[in-house]
Amino acid sequence: MAKARWDSGGRFGLRGPAPLACRLAAIVICWLTITGTHARARPLVGTDTPIGFFTNVASRLLQSQLGLSLNHIQVYPTNQYTPSVHRLLQVTVNLYDATTNRATTGYPYLPSVFRPIFANQMTPGGGQVIYIGGYAEVTDADTPSLVFNSAPPHDLSDPSDRTVKPLDMVYGVPLVIGAKKGFPNFNKLAMQTQVQVARKLQFHRPGNSTTADVNEIDQMFIVGISNALGVEAWNSYATAYPRDIQIAVWPDISLLVTNLETQTWLNAPPLMSRWRRWPSPVITNIAANTWAGYNQTYPPYSFQVPLLTNLVFLSNVTYRAASDQFVPLTGDFERTPGSTNLHVPHWQLTMKVRLRFALVDTGRIVDYVNLTADNQLDIASALTVGGVCGYPYTPDGSIGGMWCTNRMNGATADYLPTFGILNQIEASMGHTAVDWNTSTHEFPPGMSLSDVIAFFKGQFQPGYLRCSNTFSTPYQPFRNLYLVTSWQANDPLVHYMLSDLTDLSRTVLSFDRAILDPTAELGQVNDRYEPWGGNPSGSSGTPTRFDLTVKDPSLRGSDYWNFPTNLLSDLTSLGRVHRGTPWQTMYLKSFGANNYMRWFANWMYWTGNNQLVTNWSGGHGPTWDAFYTQPTNDWRLASLILSLLNTNDPRSLASVNQPNAPAWSTLLDGMTVLTNSAPGQFDPVIVSSNSPQAAIVAAALDTARASQPGQRFHDPADILATPELSLASPWLDTNGVATLLSIMNDEACEALPSQLLPLLRPDSTSTVTLGGGTLQVQFTGTDGYAYAVQTSSNLLDWTTISTNYPGNGSFNFMDALTPDSRRRFYRSVLQP
Repeated sequence: MAKARWDSGGRFGLRGPAPLACRLAAIVICWLTITGTHARARPLVGTDTPIGFFTNVASRLLQSQLGLSLNHIQVYPTNQYTPSVHRLLQVTVNLYDATTNRATTGYPYLPSVFRPIFANQMTPGGGQVIYIGGYAEVTDADTPSLVFNSAPPHDLSDPSDRTVKPLDMVYGVPLVIGAKKGFPNFNKLAMQTQVQVARKLQFHRPGNSTTADVNEIDQMFIVGISNALGVEAWNSYATAYPRDIQIAVWPDISLLVTNLETQTWLNAPPLMSRWRRWPSPVITNIAANTWAGYNQTYPPYSFQVPLLTNLVFLSNVTYRAASDQFVPLTGDFERTPGSTNLHVPHWQLTMKVRLRFALVDTGRIVDYVNLTADNQLDIASALTVGGVCGYPYTPDGSIGGMWCTNRMNGATADYLPTFGILNQIEASMGHTAVDWNTSTHEFPPGMSLSDVIAFFKGQFQPGYLRCSNTFSTPYQPFRNLYLVTSWQANDPLVHYMLSDLTDLSRTVLSFDRAILDPTAELGQVNDRYEPWGGNPSGSSGTPTRFDLTVKDPSLRGSDYWNFPTNLLSDLTSLGRVHRGTPWQTMYLKSFGANNYMRWFANWMYWTGNNQLVTNWSGGHGPTWDAFYTQPTNDWRLASLILSLLNTNDPRSLASVNQPNAPAWSTLLDGMTVLTNSAPGQFDPVIVSSNSPQAAIVAAALDTARASQPGQRFHDPADILATPELSLASPWLDTNGVATLLSIMNDEACEALPSQLLPLLRPDSTSTVTLGGGTLQVQFTGTDGYAYAVQTSSNLLDWTTISTNYPGNGSFNFMDALTPDSRRRFYRSVLQP
C-alpha cells in the first residue's frame, strides 16, 4: 500500500510499493472553494434540551481528547473514570450552563446535574465488566433516591457489591454538576484515627516455687482504635445564602485489622463495605439568609459542620495468638506453661473511608459527592519508627526501640525474645533510661518507681527475699499511632474527585503523636485553598501562588468569577467558562517559557492528580492522567467547541492560514484589547490595522505559521501558541514581570485570542492512500454541510463526481484507478 501526503507546495509524494499509482504524474487534493456566504441559524449542537447538549458535546470531547466513548466508560475491572474524564464532562456541563440561567429561581441560579447510567456485560471468559452506558439529567424527582434513601452507592472493591443496576450509584463516580456561582459547597472531611498498642510481659516459675528459675514468659498485646470525624461545608461567597437549604451527610467508615502472616482478619465483620455506621443520613436544615457569607475577619460563621463525632472501633481488646483474633480484655494472659511464646504478629490496619454529601435547594441537588478511599497503616512497622533495631543488639530506651521485632543473630524462634522485649526488660531493671509516661506500669501496692525497679531486678538475684512465683515487668510500653485523613477543597467549585481534595505535599499517614489533628481545622479556611495570590491566611508559599499557567490571574476568591450566561450569542466569552481544574477558566493563553518537567510536577501537586493510566491515545505503557488535564489541552478543545457552537456559516469565516502579515493586521482591525495604563488598571483600546502593535502581532502570527509543519496552521488553535497574542501582547507593559504577575488580569491576557478564534476556520486537509487499484482520500470538513468532490485533468475544467456530508469532521472518497489512468487532480468544494 502507498500513502500520499502534502509537501510545502501543495503536492504530495508517494511512498512504499505502488506500481499502479507510480504511473500517475500527480494527484492534487485542493482544499475548500468558497462559492458564497450564508448565515447559519443554529449551532451544530442544539441547546433545546440539557441532556441532548450534554450527550452530543461530551461524546465529541471524550472521543477527540481521550479516544473514549461516552456510552462505554469502564469502571470495573479497569476504572477509566479518571480526573481527565471527569474534567471533560465538567467542561461540557459548564458550557451548557454558560448558555442560559434556569428560570426556576433567582440568583444563585440552579446548576444542571447529570447522572451516569450503568450497564453490565459478561466477557467470553466469564468475567464481569461494569461501565457507564450514558447519562441522564437529574431532576427534582431523583433527589429522594440519591440523597435520602438507605441504599448506599456500590463499592466495586467488594466482590459481593458488584450487582449494579442502571440507576444505582457507584462510589468514586460522581454526578456531573454545572459550575454556577453563589452556592455553598462540600469543603472538608477531617478524620484522625488513633491506634494505641500496649504490651505486657508476665514471668512464671514452675509449680508454686518462688526460687526456681523462670521457665515461662507470656506476653499480652492490648489494642484500642478510635476515630474523630468531622465534615464541613462552606459558603465561600461574601453574602449570606438567600434560600432554605438542606445538608445531607452520610459517612460510611469501615475498619479492618489483618494479620499479614496468616491473611486473616482480626475484627468483625470481614466484609468492609457491609459495615454501615449510619442507617440514615445526618440532615441539617438551614433557613434562608442564616448561612453567613465569608468574611476574612470572622471566617467561622461561613462554615457549617453538620457532623463532628467520635467513633470507637476497638476498645479494651487483647490479641489471642491461638485463635488469631482480638477478644475482650479480661486481664488474663494467654499462658504457655513451661515454655515461652514471644511471637510478634504482623498487623495491618486498612480503613475504608466513604462519604456521601449533598446540598439540596428547593428540592434540587446543587452539590453532591460520593467519595471513597482506602488508607493503610502497617502497625508492626509503624510501632518501630525511631527505634534502634539493627544488629548487633544495643539497648535502646526509645519508644520505637520497645517494638523492635528482630532477634539475636537473626533467629526467628518464638521462644527467643525480640530486641524490643529485651529493651522492655532492660528498662524495667533500670538499666536503660526511658520515659515512664510511655508505659502502662502496674506497680505492686505501696511501691514507688525505684522500689518496683528493685523488686523486678531482685527476681533474678539468688537469695532475694521477696521473690515471687509470678511477676510482671513494671515498664509496659504503649504507643499511639495516628492515621490522618484530610480531604480539602482548593477551589470550592472543584471537589468531586478524590484527587481534587488531596494535597500531595501532605501525605503523612502515621506518626507518633498527633502533629496535626485535622478536626481542629474545621471552621477555618483550608490550608489547600489557594486562589490567585495564595491562601488568605498568608501561610501560602507554594510555587503556584502567582502562576498564571495553573490559575487565572487576579481571581482572588469565589466572588471574582464572571461566568457567561449567553455563550451562544457571544462566543468570545468562551475563555470565561470554568475548565474543571482549580481557579481556572478555559486556557487561551500561550504557555510561556516554563521548564516543562518542573512545571508538570507542580501541576500534579496543584491538581492532586498523580494517577497513572493506560495511554488514552494508544501509546506504549502507562502515562500520568494529569497530562490529559493540563491547560494547553484547551487549545484544541476550544477549537472543537467553537466549531460545534458557532452559528456562522464556515464560508463566512477567515482561513487560519492568512497569506501574509498585512492580511492578519486587517483581521485584527477593530478588535478591543486591554492595556495596563497603571498598576492594576486596564483600559480598553480599539485595534487599528496600521498600528505598530497590530504589526507586531501580525508578524508574529505569520512567523508562527511559517514554522509549522508544511508552513501552515492545521487548526485554528495552533495560533494560541503565539506569545504576542496573549502573554507577550504589545499592548501590555511587561517590563516589571514580577509586579505584572501579581496584578495581571486574565481578560487582558486573552482579549485577542477570545475574539480571533471564533472568526477562523481550519483549511480542509486530506490524507491519501493508494493500494489495490484504489485511491482513497479522507477530506476534512464541517459537519452539516455538503462537499462536492471534483476532478480535473488540467486544473481548469472541473467535473463533480460525488457529493459528501462529513461526519465527525471528515468524509472519505474512493476512486478506482486503471493502468492507463491519465493525470488526475481532485478537490473538495464546499457547496453553496
